[in-house]
Amino acid sequence: MRSNYVKHALRENTVLKLLNNINIVSHYDSVEIDDEAFGTILEYCEGLDLGSYLKKHKMVTEKEARVIMRQVLNGLKFLNE
Repeated sequence: MRSNYVKHALRENTVLKLLNNINIVSHYDSVEIDDEAFGTILEYCEGLDLGSYLKKHKMVTEKEARVIMRQVLNGLKFLNE
């Protein structure tokens, strides 16, 4: 089972490194921590993640929601292409 997990993780790492889109956080590399875990090295993004932002602000304006949804949907569209 572990070898299957490692195979999929390495393939995902290769694919993620190739993604280049303003709406997707860049994935630089993965590093093995030990036999059971690995870590990922991602682009630094200043500010809160979406979940934390929404918890902090409780409600967002319609304009803000449109901006957020446009970014999310553009990222998903890119991944689908």
